[in-house]
Amino acid sequence: MNWGKGIALSFILFAGFIMFMVVKCFQQDFHLVTEEYYREEVNYQQRIEERNNLKRLDEELQITSGNGFVKIDFPTAKAEGKIAFYRPNNSVLDKNYEIKLAEGNSYQNIDKAELLQGRYRVKVSWTDGTDDFFGEKLIYIQ
Repeated sequence: MNWGKGIALSFILFAGFIMFMVVKCFQQDFHLVTEEYYREEVNYQQRIEERNNLKRLDEELQITSGNGFVKIDFPTAKAEGKIAFYRPNNSVLDKNYEIKLAEGNSYQNIDKAELLQGRYRVKVSWTDGTDDFFGEKLIYIQ
C-alpha cells in the first residue's frame, strides 16, 4: 500500500467516525432540570428565605424511607403545600403530591409503590399560615 491510499483510508475512517458520533448525539435523550427554569431563577431569593425560615425552627424536616412508605415529618404542626419527588435522570418519573396531614399528626406517608426504584431528590415547600418553608433531601427508593 502506498502513502496516498493510507492517507485516503485514514481520512475516510475519520469522517465515518465523526458521522457516527453526530448521529449518536442526535439520538440522545436529555431532560431539563425544570421546564420553567427562568421562573424558578427569579424566585431564587424567596427560596433562600424559605430555607432560612426552616433553619430558625427548633426541629428539622425529616424525610425517611421505611418499609413501604416514605415518611415526611414536618417540624410545624400545620403544613399546607407541595411535595415533589424529582428524578434527576428522567423527568418523566417525577411525582408531585399535595401535603395532607391527618388530624393531630405532623407527618405524611407516601406509598413507595407509586415510585420506581432509584434516586430521588425530595423537595418540600410548605407554609404554616404565617411563614413559608422549604427543605430537600436525597433518598434512594428500593
